[in-house]
Amino acid sequence: QGLFSLRYANGAMARLVGVSRQEMSKDEIASLFTSGPTDWLEQLRQAALGQEETILHLHDLSTGKLFQVIGFPCGEELCGCLFVDESSLVQAQETLTYLSEHDLLTGINNRNSYFSRVEEIAKHPRKYLGIGFLDINALKSINDTHGPQAGDQVILFLVRQLKRYFPMESLYRISGDEFLIIDDNDERRIFLDKMQGLHEDLWQGNHFIASCGFIWEEEPRSFLTLINKAEELMRMDKSTYYIKTDATETAGST
Repeated sequence: QGLFSLRYANGAMARLVGVSRQEMSKDEIASLFTSGPTDWLEQLRQAALGQEETILHLHDLSTGKLFQVIGFPCGEELCGCLFVDESSLVQAQETLTYLSEHDLLTGINNRNSYFSRVEEIAKHPRKYLGIGFLDINALKSINDTHGPQAGDQVILFLVRQLKRYFPMESLYRISGDEFLIIDDNDERRIFLDKMQGLHEDLWQGNHFIASCGFIWEEEPRSFLTLINKAEELMRMDKSTYYIKTDATETAGST
């Protein structure tokens, strides 16, 4: 029936499943993994009968552990099994993957994620896309004058505002002071209303935290062209802000 009874298990195996060796000797091997499918046992049995080595992966749902199971025939109706706990390795891989795809300061997607998104959208064009391009104003000056901690607080403030309007998966930090919104969920009016609200929220007193350009297009022919258009609009917004700022400062000094 594809079931195995244990003939021998070493101390390491006992520690791995959290029972004593004496208790293990009374059990079928399937009972050591109290939750999850048991079709892997049938695969081991077939490998033993066919005198072939096999390598499987087992997820024990009761403990959350992940095992690599190497089965090798040891004679008629006997099969040796080497169980390797892969949980720490998998967790380390997941951590490395997360770090490679997310900005450490803000937790939003980073430049690597952005490039992956570009490739994914190129392969699967969207019905419509909304793009927002933001650039923090005078971040270098803030860092130089008040220190990098002050600059970090400005960045975090901006991201909090972004998260008020858009989900994390839509947000990207693509350089130190540049951020992207890639929205393929909202229709035109909703997207534009969100961006207008965000644009207004970026004013703090007389200071405009970040300049912003945004565009929505139905069945866009080129994703990168859309981003370039949003960036161009952002630069126009920045120029307008600095012109107003210079005019205000000039008026105030006369």
